[in-house]
Amino acid sequence: MRRRLIGTTLTLVGLTAAVLAAAVWLVVSGALRSQLVADTTSRVEFAAAVLAPARLDATPTLDEFVAAQFDADLRLAGDEGLYVDFGEGEPFVSGFRFSTPPDAQLVSPVADGNLAWQWTTVANAGYLVAGARTPSTGPDLYLFVPTAELDATLASLRNAALLVGLLVIAIGGLVARRVARQVLKPVGEAAHAARKMAAGDLATRLDDNSTDEFGDWAGAFNQMAVSLESTIAQLRASEELQRRFVADVAHELRTPVTGLVNEAELLRRQIDELPGELRRVAQLLIHDVGRLRRLVDDLLEISRLDASSDPIRPEPFDIRDFLKAHVADRLPGAVLACELHRIVTDRRRLDRIVGNVLSNAASHAGGSKVDIESYVDDGRLTILISDRGPGFDGDLEWLFGRFSQADASRSGSGSGLGLAIARDHARSLGGDLAAVRRTAGGLTFRLDIPVTELLPNGEDDVTLASHDEGER
Repeated sequence: MRRRLIGTTLTLVGLTAAVLAAAVWLVVSGALRSQLVADTTSRVEFAAAVLAPARLDATPTLDEFVAAQFDADLRLAGDEGLYVDFGEGEPFVSGFRFSTPPDAQLVSPVADGNLAWQWTTVANAGYLVAGARTPSTGPDLYLFVPTAELDATLASLRNAALLVGLLVIAIGGLVARRVARQVLKPVGEAAHAARKMAAGDLATRLDDNSTDEFGDWAGAFNQMAVSLESTIAQLRASEELQRRFVADVAHELRTPVTGLVNEAELLRRQIDELPGELRRVAQLLIHDVGRLRRLVDDLLEISRLDASSDPIRPEPFDIRDFLKAHVADRLPGAVLACELHRIVTDRRRLDRIVGNVLSNAASHAGGSKVDIESYVDDGRLTILISDRGPGFDGDLEWLFGRFSQADASRSGSGSGLGLAIARDHARSLGGDLAAVRRTAGGLTFRLDIPVTELLPNGEDDVTLASHDEGER
């Protein structure tokens, strides 16, 4: 915006300077030319009306004209020229290098007894030619006055106008830059304040003491900032209440759910002794109690993740053994491609991420083949879990929403929190979890986390647990 303002100002200053310079040049040029025309025509008119009758006969000959030395009184400078047309015979040419007769357009009005003048060029040099007829029948006098001095003066004037114009533009540029800086200073302050607010400093305010439009703008910005700060504070308070509510509900449910799980386990042990109809009811009850227990556990984990109350505990372990154990436990038919590599990260969180993604593949891949690939490059661990299931036609980000289920009508064992928990754990480890569509059908879940340095959890005193003495 500053560049546009300076450019606009310079354009206006340049146009103004150009117009003024052109106007000055035209006025001065016209005045100088008019003055030269007036002087030249006055001299010719004086010579024809006063000097010629006093020194010459009514019809002088060329010899008589030369003898009267008439040209010496008429010409003021050696570079001026006098051309006298006697009508018949040889003309008189004095002080003029070229005996070029005047133009026919000038000869005609002079022959009619009028005073006339014309700008002309002779041998690439400019001249002003003025002509008049001596009473009553001639001869006709034509005075050639060079315009070189006038042309030089006008050229100097043009160069001076150009120089002044450039100087005005330069001064205008400096002034425009300073003015633009002063005018746009509130805009820059507002942009800086907006960036601070975007970074989380909601107490940022602008100086609204000025009485101009920027003062009104700053006042409106401050009102918006106050309203935004109040709204965000309310949202944070509401979010905290919701988080506490979920945590409290999950915590309060944990005890009775634990009792239900124990009772369901006792019922499972005696299920074979129950009649057919009661056995089916007991199986459904055991299944639903298991789902309820997993839901409560997931809600408690979500509340801990939201509150950031669960510290990261990095430890070294082998990623291939880790993935082999998960495949054997959750998805025995999966194909694993992984090199032996010892990494350092929070094993418990990585266990939740991989376990939840594999459970999702087992539930939604439709029994299709699942490929698992893992590699470490430049200090980052990448795990790709690809299935060949039906895939998902909607927005893939929706899969990571809480309580999101690809099929809202299904009644499986999932709560819709698994992938959301997995992504939260991945981001707490400094990485991310994303889903992409495979060209051959199905989905690929990509996990990418740093594994060779302390993880960004806000704590500087994280100690690495190790199976080997002294390993960090």
